[in-house]
Amino acid sequence: MPTSTQLAELAQQHRMLENELAEAFQHPSVGDFTLAELKRRKLQLKDEMARLAHLECESVLSAATMPTVRNAAPARCSSTARPCAPA
Repeated sequence: MPTSTQLAELAQQHRMLENELAEAFQHPSVGDFTLAELKRRKLQLKDEMARLAHLECESVLSAATMPTVRNAAPARCSSTARPCAPA
C-alpha cells in the first residue's frame, strides 16, 4: 500500500523538476531535447503520484464496509476522478 511518505517524496521530486524546467526556459543555450526530457520526467512523476493516490483511495474504499446500493454510481477517487470501486 502506498504511503503518504512515498507521495510526498514524489511531490518533492516533481517540484524540483518544475524548478529545473523553469530555470532551463530562462537560458537560451538549453536545447529543445533537454526541455522535452525534463517535461517528460515531470509528467512521469505526476502520473506516478496519481497512480499511487488512486491505489490509496481504492484501498481505503475496499477497507470500508459500505452497504451495496443497487444502481448507485461508484465512488470517485478525489485524486483522479476515476471510479474507485471496492475490490
